[in-house]
Amino acid sequence: MYPSFPVIRRGVRCTATLLLFGIKSATALSSTAPEHPAEAAADPPAITATSTAPAAAPTPAAVRPTLEITDPSLAGAIPLTHRPGRHLQIPVSIGSGPPHLFVIDSGSPINVIDPARIDTTGLPEAPGGGMMMMMAGGQKPRMLGPVDLNLPGAVAHQQRLLAADLSILDHADGSHVEGILGLPFLALCTVVIDEQAKRVELSLEPHQPTAPGALELLLSVERGIPAFQARIGNRLDGLLGLDTGNPYGLILNPDARSALPGLGKEASVAIAGTEFTAVPVDTLPRPMPLPGNGILGLKFLTGRRLILDFPNDRAWLEPFAQAAHPAGAR
Repeated sequence: MYPSFPVIRRGVRCTATLLLFGIKSATALSSTAPEHPAEAAADPPAITATSTAPAAAPTPAAVRPTLEITDPSLAGAIPLTHRPGRHLQIPVSIGSGPPHLFVIDSGSPINVIDPARIDTTGLPEAPGGGMMMMMAGGQKPRMLGPVDLNLPGAVAHQQRLLAADLSILDHADGSHVEGILGLPFLALCTVVIDEQAKRVELSLEPHQPTAPGALELLLSVERGIPAFQARIGNRLDGLLGLDTGNPYGLILNPDARSALPGLGKEASVAIAGTEFTAVPVDTLPRPMPLPGNGILGLKFLTGRRLILDFPNDRAWLEPFAQAAHPAGAR
C-alpha cells in the first residue's frame, strides 16, 4: 500500500513514496500549501511586469470556484457508499455525463479522475498550475477544466481535475475508485459526513453544533493537508492531519513512533480536551511529508459524525445518538 512513482519538480527528478492515495503526496509537494483550508481552491496570483509595448486589452479576472445549492433537500441527503476498510464515496457527474463514485478526500490538494474509468472526451485542457509530474512508465498526467461537477442537489463550478491512473486504489472485490474530490471542492462549503445514516450533507452555512459532546477542531493547512493539534499516548503533542481519504486509523511518522517507546497496535489520542482510547495505529516505512506526527483516518473519523467546515477553518466531531465507537472516548 506504499507505491512510488518518480516526480519531476522544478526540473529536479526525485522519487516520492505515495501514502495510500497514490496521487496526494506527490501533488502536495508541487506547491506551497495555503495558510487556510479555504484558500486551497484559489488560483495562483497573476505575475505582472512593466512593458513599453502598446497596452493589450485587459484580461478578464479569473472566475473562482463556487458551489451552488440547487435543491437543499437533495444536497442534504447525498447517498454515501462506505464499507469497512474502504473509501467514502458519493455520486458525481462531470458536466452532463453519467454519475461516477468519487472519494471524499480531505488529504488531497487536488481533484482527480481516472481516464480509464471516466470518459474525458471533450473536456477542456487546463494549465497545471506549476505542477510537473511524470507517472510510472513515463506517463504525464493531464490537468482538465474548468468544468462543472454535479452532485445531487448541488453544482460545483469552475473545478479542475487531474487525469491520472487510480487503479492502485482499486479494492480486492473488483470495485474501482473512479475519482477523488479534494480540497478544491471541500473548501467551498460545509460538508457533513454521517457514516451511520449513510449520507453526506452539503451546506453554504457555517456549522452550528447542537449535539452534546461535540468537539471543535481548529484547522490549518500543513503540507497540503488540513491539520489540528492532538496529543498521542499522553506525552507526544503536535499536529495530526485530518485525512478522509485514508481508510486506516492513526498513521505515524517514524520519528513520532520512536518518541513513543512501548507503543503497540493501539494508542490513545487526546483531541480538544477529550481522550480517545484504542485508536488503531500504523507506521510509515520511511519519513514522509505529512503534517507533524502523522494523520488520522477513517477507522477513527467514521466512528463519529464528521463536519468539515473548511471555509471557516473548523472541523467538528459529533457523537452519534446510538453507536458503538471503534475508539472509546472519556
